[in-house]
Amino acid sequence: MNYSPEKTPIKIVACHQNEKKELKTKACVFEIEPQQKTEIELTSDKEFLLYNEEREVVSLTSLSSSYLLRNQQILEIDKKNGPTFLLKKDKAEAYQLTAETKTLWNKSDGLFQKDQISGSEMDIFEEMTSEELIKEMIMGVPGIIH
Repeated sequence: MNYSPEKTPIKIVACHQNEKKELKTKACVFEIEPQQKTEIELTSDKEFLLYNEEREVVSLTSLSSSYLLRNQQILEIDKKNGPTFLLKKDKAEAYQLTAETKTLWNKSDGLFQKDQISGSEMDIFEEMTSEELIKEMIMGVPGIIH
């Protein structure tokens, strides 16, 4: 339901993995008229509604309400056959990823649910969030759009 007195542009993003386990997305963009109720046919088990110039995200399908996302303002530098470094914007220092932190960094694609973190990854998650390398995205109630 669009409760706004104005048209609201939205984007529906459906996510799935192909046979090679690569993440693929399909997007549909349209506007919802003011005070209009709109039904959306879901085609994936991971679909999201984006609105407010894509600053707001609502999970339409998943039971989890918390996802991990890499900080998009961090530069990742992979040394050939060597370590990976993360450089924060406006900071002179770098964060070197270990094998364990790199695994969680790579998983944090915006679709990895926090409740999938193993016990040993929880300490790594807490460290990386305190360093603002990974962010926890808390979504709205699945399937309900306000």
